[in-house]
Amino acid sequence: MDFVCNPCERRNIVSQLTHWCSDCEDGLCGKCLKDHKAMKLTQHHHVTEMTEISVEKSKLLSIPQCNKHPDCREDFLCLDHDLICCHTCLQSDHKDCKNVSNVNVLSKGVSKSELFSSNKRTVQEVRESLKEIIEERQSVKEDVTKQQQRIRMEIANTKSKFMEHINNLEKTLLKELSNIEKENTSFILEEMTELLKTDKEVEEDDNTLQFITDNGSESRLFTFLKKQRRKQDEIMKMLADVPPTSRVKISLEEASHGIKAIKAIGFLSVHYKIVESKRSAKRSTTKKDLDNTAQAVSVQRKTSYNHINRVLTTVPIAERNLTTNTA
Repeated sequence: MDFVCNPCERRNIVSQLTHWCSDCEDGLCGKCLKDHKAMKLTQHHHVTEMTEISVEKSKLLSIPQCNKHPDCREDFLCLDHDLICCHTCLQSDHKDCKNVSNVNVLSKGVSKSELFSSNKRTVQEVRESLKEIIEERQSVKEDVTKQQQRIRMEIANTKSKFMEHINNLEKTLLKELSNIEKENTSFILEEMTELLKTDKEVEEDDNTLQFITDNGSESRLFTFLKKQRRKQDEIMKMLADVPPTSRVKISLEEASHGIKAIKAIGFLSVHYKIVESKRSAKRSTTKKDLDNTAQAVSVQRKTSYNHINRVLTTVPIAERNLTTNTA
């Protein structure tokens, strides 16, 4: 986003913007803001004072530029590929696609659409699942540590029954116990680190979504939601692949043979028990939401086809692809 007044810039005048109109996606200086409010067509537009928005946040309010064609905005959606693209992409990569539409058409009322509602539900589901998994892992980690402490006491009590020469055997057993605890807690910590990282990303995306919802245009909100859909699918797949929580049980089997023949003061055994989780039911609910969203988007696509000829008359590729429909 350039920090100059866009209407002035179009008149070859350089002036600093002070406000942002999310409906026009234009920066406005003080003078142009007065004109903006005075015109009947724009007097009810959503205008935000730039002092309320940070530089980084302000960049989220504009329709993104195409990665392949930096001079073009991602203003179009190829419905055949469910892919947001620019005018040049349509001509080069989607010339055979018959169903394309303008983001401005599809984004009308997006903040009240099933796509938006589903996104919010999915974020909530993901965060709840992440929280539950993290809590389970934390509980297991604490339980392993408690059991490790309990086993240490049992080992100490057993140790008192034997002669001094078994101290070396004690060290061996303690080392094995520490390794078991280390192996289990280190694995859990790795999982928790990744889960916390994912949770942070989801939270940041949700904060970004809320910011765009409050301050951005419907077009910007629509493009963000479409990209979030793919990212959320990946996160949901990752959550589905997270293995169930295994409860670790460590126990000590006391040696019963003669003291002189003792080669260990006990034997450690580790048993894992799968913990029942509510996440399976939550996944079913999430899948149902995704199916409902897919149906809603499908209906939205069908509706958008009626606007294609009218919106894309300036796109040569669209004209060729839609000749049959127009006839």
